[in-house]
Amino acid sequence: MSKREAPPTPLPPLPPLPPTTLPIHPYAPTIQTTLLSHPTLILTSSTGSGKTTHVPFYISQCFPGARIAVTQPRRVACTSVANYVCGLLGVNVGEEVGYSVRFDRKFCEKTVVKYCTDGMMLREATVGGGRVEDGKKKGEVRLGGRLFCNYDVVIVDEAHERSVGTDVIIGLLRDAQKARNGKCPKDAGEGDKEMRKQARRLKLGQLKVVIMSATIATDMFSQYFDNCPVINVPGRSHAVDVLYTKEPVEDYVRATVDTIVKIIRETNEGKDVLAFLPGQEEIDDAVDMVKKQLTKLEDEARTDDEGKTKNSKLNSDILETTSTVQYISGVGTDVTALTTSYAGCLVFPLYASLPPNLQSLPFLPLPSQASRRVIISTNIAETSLTLPNVGFVVDSGVGKVKRYNGTTGVSSLMIESVTKANAMQRMGRCGRTGHGVCLRLYTEEAFTSMNDTMESEMSRTSLTSTVLSLVKMNIDCRTFQFVEPPTKPQLYAAFMKLHSLGALDDSLQLTPHGNAMSLLPTGVEWAHMIVKSATKYGGNKVTSDVLTATAMAGVENVWVKPKDGEEKQKDAAGAHGRFRCHEGDVPTLVNLYNLWEEECLYLKGDNVSRGRYKQMVSGFKGKKVGHPEWCDRNWVNGRALGKAKDVKGQLEEIVGRDKRKGGLGIRMEKRGGGAIGTTVKKGKGGRKEDYENFLKCIAEGLADNAAVRVEKTEVVEGGSRKRDSSGVNKGADRKSKYLTMKGKVDVSVHPSSFMFQRNPAPTAVVYCEMVVTKRNWIRGVTQVRREWIEDIMAERERGGGEKKVDDGE
Repeated sequence: MSKREAPPTPLPPLPPLPPTTLPIHPYAPTIQTTLLSHPTLILTSSTGSGKTTHVPFYISQCFPGARIAVTQPRRVACTSVANYVCGLLGVNVGEEVGYSVRFDRKFCEKTVVKYCTDGMMLREATVGGGRVEDGKKKGEVRLGGRLFCNYDVVIVDEAHERSVGTDVIIGLLRDAQKARNGKCPKDAGEGDKEMRKQARRLKLGQLKVVIMSATIATDMFSQYFDNCPVINVPGRSHAVDVLYTKEPVEDYVRATVDTIVKIIRETNEGKDVLAFLPGQEEIDDAVDMVKKQLTKLEDEARTDDEGKTKNSKLNSDILETTSTVQYISGVGTDVTALTTSYAGCLVFPLYASLPPNLQSLPFLPLPSQASRRVIISTNIAETSLTLPNVGFVVDSGVGKVKRYNGTTGVSSLMIESVTKANAMQRMGRCGRTGHGVCLRLYTEEAFTSMNDTMESEMSRTSLTSTVLSLVKMNIDCRTFQFVEPPTKPQLYAAFMKLHSLGALDDSLQLTPHGNAMSLLPTGVEWAHMIVKSATKYGGNKVTSDVLTATAMAGVENVWVKPKDGEEKQKDAAGAHGRFRCHEGDVPTLVNLYNLWEEECLYLKGDNVSRGRYKQMVSGFKGKKVGHPEWCDRNWVNGRALGKAKDVKGQLEEIVGRDKRKGGLGIRMEKRGGGAIGTTVKKGKGGRKEDYENFLKCIAEGLADNAAVRVEKTEVVEGGSRKRDSSGVNKGADRKSKYLTMKGKVDVSVHPSSFMFQRNPAPTAVVYCEMVVTKRNWIRGVTQVRREWIEDIMAERERGGGEKKVDDGE
């Protein structure tokens, strides 16, 4: 910086949040006094203390003008909490209070409190904090990402979940505090000294850090932040009676459904029921089963032609499961006086991949004709999300855990028993507003044998994306002070993966290819795929369709599959068949998107009047149809397609942005409102060469997820969870088996895949993810040629520097 150039001016202070009727928490003065004397505070509390919603407000009042960021492990928590707080304060989302999640954000310059996922906070630290230093390259040099220069206070919420993003952010916050708070010692490294210089140049004030959780290892975090103070805030939980089963439950989905129906049948309290299951598939099955059983109950409670009440007893197959509900202290085994109208029960699924409008349904006020909700959720409802009227919790005792096998290089979702901390969090959901009952579908001995807490995600997942982010920030992962350092084999595997992809050179420095990958807010496989589409596989059309594939693979529930009604199921299957590509799931998703874009009039948002909408539709003279009509006709999720369009647009912006402004600088030819994408279009428009390049590019990105067919098929006992009318398992399914090329793991194509039971089964495939239940299922399956994978792996070996990459010594 020349002497004539003035340093950048500090961010102006913000006015405090608007006044509200929120009661001042008795611990607010303690929090203020502690943060004034120490830059870091560990805040623990039991559930129901209001730490997520109220503490940021208190801090904004204690430190007027401060900019506050609150990190959350999950995006659904960010959006729902931000909306809830805005309701309390009487402001619009995106103004004084906002949020930032991947591919969706609502905040502005006057935002005081911003809720964001830990992944978005890490990305902000990676690509820069938005502050630009004046100088010869004005507008090009971004500083302050690692210094968190856009914030005065950073609150890390739900730290007990120990996600990779949370652990890395905590480490970055400690380094930023040393630089901004004037604690950089004389013997500090060059990187720390440079950060201190940047903090002075940007005139950054002290950075306050608050670590919050309901359950946390306070000693470990306190020592990590130089023995910082710890405040334990009591919660507002009411008494909860806990029940256990006498015997282990074999089918936890069936037991969950039976328990929900029994609660509804035998209680008239009008309190909501919250049940926990591991994943979307189990939840969707349970929702359907509950609705059918409630329909039976409603029919049985109606009067006959003579005005007499019919028998309202449950069918015998449900009555046989009474062992699920055991003795409740002070109440007994039977909770009698059935008065609730079954037609008044609303049943909601709740999981992360649901469209936002469906996620918000359980939080809306009940209509006048309804008396209670039944919410069946994954573990996203364990923390942060507040369902205020829950009086009963049904805990299946299992959840999905992502694990990475460094030996085989395979990441998979495993269904495992929860920990005691998870069980306590689930129990606390029903004691927030009154007396609650928690029914655990496992024995008390099983609870006693559970682990106290889940090990950190860093110890059980791939660190490839994390290492890429840290290298982008010029941080040596081998010496970075993690809260709990990963193992050397984990770091070694991440280095080797990035090195094989060409993101790191032989000295573990970022290559231009790796720098381009780090700018994309996707997984490393998809980022590698996007960059390679432009540099190796022709660009333009191929790149556009790879961006489409990335966007479509990131949204779920694209296909609407009716559970009831044989005629509806046939209609849906026939409609989906129009988009089906012989080569598998990823090309099918791209083909769906391209045909939707060609045939459908899409209007973003819900603010277009009906008259204006009809006028715009009629203007196309039948060439296109309205978005809702098109989606209904083809049995697809319109919101998922709209979300994919938004995601693709953001990716296109990053890909086309000038390199000097943090983009990839790849020019893309436009057609109408978007980039051309015609390599995947069933029946017309696509060149064979472009389509083959597209498939090769998919193979390039997912080469580590390649599998080859085992020549024989086998009959697998218990391969189906479907049951006949008597509840007996239908038996065996015939499935093609595959063996992963890396790790030699037996896998099978998931029934939800378009490649399931394809005849003949392809010789070689790549897949997007693996889900482990009783079998290893692969989803997002695409047919490739085995020689393509072999050529790709051989190319990586030739360009690899395995002998030059140390293992972290």
